[in-house]
Amino acid sequence: MQTWIDKIGYGNGDISAGIDVFWLPSKGRQTILISPMEQARLIQRIIVGDVPFSTASLATLKELMFIKRTDRGSLYGKTGSGTDDDGTFALGWFVGYAEHEGKTYAFACVAQGKNIMSKQAHTIVEKVLQKEGIL
Repeated sequence: MQTWIDKIGYGNGDISAGIDVFWLPSKGRQTILISPMEQARLIQRIIVGDVPFSTASLATLKELMFIKRTDRGSLYGKTGSGTDDDGTFALGWFVGYAEHEGKTYAFACVAQGKNIMSKQAHTIVEKVLQKEGIL
């Protein structure tokens, strides 16, 4: 896992918390850190194929990330949620891209607050893309 994290330059690259939890924040545990801008740039690199993955793997990733198609465009993404030290949801991510009229738009949205989850981040992105006429 560390080799691939290093190859794509993912965030601070710290997976020392353990292979099954390094992305899950928890009190007293150092986790991998990545900013929304770094996430969006990675998505952009994935879109153009500037990552060390095979064409077949990238095609599978695109298929797995597919969310919906409208008459204006298509939406691809991955959500994630996190909790605070008390176990209350407090973080929502939605990372991905939209295709519209031959153009591709990468995005990363993070929302934070009490009882915030990925669905709130997803809703924010869809509203922005709809308002901009992309989706």
